[in-house]
Amino acid sequence: MITEGHLVRHFQGRRGGRGPAIIDIAQDHVLHLLAREGLFKAVSRRFAFLRDLTDEEFRWAHRSKGDDWEVRQAIAGLALRSQRE
Repeated sequence: MITEGHLVRHFQGRRGGRGPAIIDIAQDHVLHLLAREGLFKAVSRRFAFLRDLTDEEFRWAHRSKGDDWEVRQAIAGLALRSQRE
C-alpha cells in the first residue's frame, strides 16, 4: 500500500511530483520483488563467463564490421590447430 508518507518522501512537496513519485515507488517495489525471487543472481550466474573474456575476446564479442577480418582469421587459426591435434 502506498501511503501519503511514501509519496511525500519521494516527491518532497514538488509541484507535479505526485505521479513521478508513484512510478518511482512502483519501480522500487518491482526491483525488490525481482531481487527476492533471485533474478539478479540467476542472470549473474548465467553470464559469469563474460567476466573471464580476454580483452581481445571481449572486443570480438562486441565486434563491428571492421573486426570481421580479424575474427575470421582467429576462427581459421583455431580450425587449423584442431586439425593438427
